[in-house]
Amino acid sequence: MEIEAVRAILSSTFSDEVITMWTLITGCTPQHTGRPHPLNYALTSHLVAEGLRASGHQVDQRAAAPGEKLRREYDQAFVYYFNPQVGNARHIFGALWTFVEFPRALLGIEDWTIGRTFSNSRRVVRNPALLTNPSFLRPKDQEEAHPDYDGFFAKLEQLVEGRWHHNIALSLFPWGDRARLGIPNHNLLRWFDPSPLATPLYRKLERRADREQCWILGALTKQIEWVDKQRLSWPVEPYGNRKLGQPRLNEIDVVRRYGEVEGVPSFRTSIAGSGWWRVRFVHAATMGCVLAGDPRETSVIGDPYRYTPHEIEGAQPSGPAGPGP
Repeated sequence: MEIEAVRAILSSTFSDEVITMWTLITGCTPQHTGRPHPLNYALTSHLVAEGLRASGHQVDQRAAAPGEKLRREYDQAFVYYFNPQVGNARHIFGALWTFVEFPRALLGIEDWTIGRTFSNSRRVVRNPALLTNPSFLRPKDQEEAHPDYDGFFAKLEQLVEGRWHHNIALSLFPWGDRARLGIPNHNLLRWFDPSPLATPLYRKLERRADREQCWILGALTKQIEWVDKQRLSWPVEPYGNRKLGQPRLNEIDVVRRYGEVEGVPSFRTSIAGSGWWRVRFVHAATMGCVLAGDPRETSVIGDPYRYTPHEIEGAQPSGPAGPGP
């Protein structure tokens, strides 16, 4: 890991006032609290923890328990928030409690479905019983609930009504229109680009000069309809969606395939044009293959990225792939 690059990234986002000696990184999901992704995908919450440690900070990444005296152990906290109406948000009570404990904790979001996250948070504010609904939280997760609901929901109300006072730290590329993120109180936004943290492992993988004319699409969500609309002539290898019978590969194996093919298609997200950090962009550049997607999302990078996958198929190759970033 390039320590100087890491320090430059973090110093542009976190000052000594915000991230001090002992830092707690926590959040709503098991992955936010330190559990690896089942397919070892790069997660920004883990990259932040790794980067802070590399910069000399003491970091714990774990679940927080409501009522826990966190300020006795930590100087500051970084809390990742997630859609409260998704069962994976099983540590949401501990996350909200951390905001109660640390009035200056940073808020992080690492899932691009920001609109859904905030709309469902508004539903919860209107109907707090949704958070303890057995269809949402398993019985053992409900045990985390704490009687101080007023403190929890005061924080949620501040977030969805734009009265939030915590800085919001997001992983973003340098380009894009931040207003497209749909974040209330986006004037509190502080961003950083974690790309150098995600590339070192994959630079050692082979990048073939004689590449297959093929698209590699790794996506856990259903994107088959988007692919059908692209009018592609090259074959598409889809990975990730079990419901469609697609194989699931560890991230390093998907990236290894990037080094053997011409292209990586990128479906459009609901926050296209915002500059949201997408690791597939970094992996495609690292492995020297073409990234193509919806121009509304990719054209903000620059003119070479304004072409659709269909247009890329008709273009003449310019030569072997170069050495990546």
